[in-house]
Amino acid sequence: MADEVITAKSRIITEPGRLSFPSLFKPEIKKDAKTGVETAWYCASLLLPKATTDLGKLRTLAEAVLSERWPDAGKRPKKLRSVLHDGDAETWDGYAGCWFIRTKSKMQPGIIDCRKQAITSESVLYPGCWVRLLIGAYAYDTEGNAGVTLSLYHVLKVKDDEPFGNRIDAVDAFAGFTTDAPDGSEDPKNYPAGDKGGDSDLPF
Repeated sequence: MADEVITAKSRIITEPGRLSFPSLFKPEIKKDAKTGVETAWYCASLLLPKATTDLGKLRTLAEAVLSERWPDAGKRPKKLRSVLHDGDAETWDGYAGCWFIRTKSKMQPGIIDCRKQAITSESVLYPGCWVRLLIGAYAYDTEGNAGVTLSLYHVLKVKDDEPFGNRIDAVDAFAGFTTDAPDGSEDPKNYPAGDKGGDSDLPF
């Protein structure tokens, strides 16, 4: 099979990575610091393990976009913001040992699982699960800031993993508490010693 030809107009499918800071079902509202104009963005970051990820297609796409915007490499802005960021420079859960990219779109991306079924719940597509993204890229040069931005088109969930943020299921969190009351109220015998279930003199 011939190698894929990647141009500035290409859309590529990323290597598998872990989803981080997703706003895929409800857009994130961002305000321009200078104009005050608010824009709704669907966003997602993708963590790519340094030890196993082939960054070839991503680097080729970024270079193609830069070459189209600035055909003469010598005339490119000296400080270009990279699409690739070092997770070891961050303290967020799961970022160590990874590269990461940020993607965004003004339109909600398509979100499916490996059976090509639509995903409509944040409980299924959560921070920490593994996904592939369909992305494109474009160059920008605005008021001294220049670089490449990644556009997000679609999301494919690959597999589950431990959620970021140390969140646990509500059923597991309250597994030791039971109720015998018909109305589902809490059984007082489960209160810790000294706790009268609301009779405390504490102001909270």
